[in-house]
Amino acid sequence: MNLTDSYWTALLSSGETVHEENPIPGEPTSWQKLISRLDEEHLTMTGLELNHNGRSVLCPSNAEGYFQAREKVEDALHHINLRNYRGVGIVEGDTVRITWIDDAAQFTEEVRPLASMKMHTTLRYKEK
Repeated sequence: MNLTDSYWTALLSSGETVHEENPIPGEPTSWQKLISRLDEEHLTMTGLELNHNGRSVLCPSNAEGYFQAREKVEDALHHINLRNYRGVGIVEGDTVRITWIDDAAQFTEEVRPLASMKMHTTLRYKEK
């Protein structure tokens, strides 16, 4: 995967800007590394942006928590990948508000329960 067309950018409470890096097989993803760093250094995220296929999503600043993930929709019967999604969002109470961008650069908005998405949020190590 080349991050030229698809990447996130996070703003931290330290004033630092962190960019998604190309994945290294067998190592944690940039998002996993960032969440661990936030926990270890007692930092918070103050903003998150996703750029995917020429489209971008900017999450509101100073949210309770932030979300980032990828999803695939597949036809399991025929083993065909139908669509890939990249998404970012914010935690609001017990829900996560997500904006997905697919490979055709189409937007989809969705709300999911925090309990099912917590591992993809900055609240991964926090009690909520």
